[in-house]
Amino acid sequence: MKSSVNALFISIISVTALLPLRLGAQTYTQNVTLVDVVSKKLIPSQNEQTIDPANLVAPTPESLVQQQVDAYNAGNIEAFLEPYADDVELYLFPDKPLMKGKDAMRQQYSEMFNSLPDLHCQIKQRIVQGNIVIDKEVITGAGHPGVMEATVIYEISNDKITKVYFIQ
Repeated sequence: MKSSVNALFISIISVTALLPLRLGAQTYTQNVTLVDVVSKKLIPSQNEQTIDPANLVAPTPESLVQQQVDAYNAGNIEAFLEPYADDVELYLFPDKPLMKGKDAMRQQYSEMFNSLPDLHCQIKQRIVQGNIVIDKEVITGAGHPGVMEATVIYEISNDKITKVYFIQ
């Protein structure tokens, strides 16, 4: 009986913590459970396989786009840039280059986040087709009266946003 019980051992180490979450000018406290390590041991052979929790659920094109929208709304430049490829290309539709690379994005968006603390993007409609995500966006707090509307096309490759097309 003991050998069959030990045939498969899965250990999950979890920590529950209160973590601050900053959204715009407000800071909230969120109860978060973190899974640190999942280990699978097959007992007679003593093989061990460790699974990185970050890889338990693969990112989808939609989750990558939503991640950058959430970070945009929080004004968090590093979280905003994380889902982008290092060599990302941004265009005014159909093919007018606007900028290339995370470094150029970091400079422009950092200035925008710092000077426009009320900047906010609301997704009015989203279409996901394979590795393409198309958002109808409404931007407020952009430093001028009213709202700005845009359609944005995101192209995803190798789990990163590689191209962005703005239609205004």
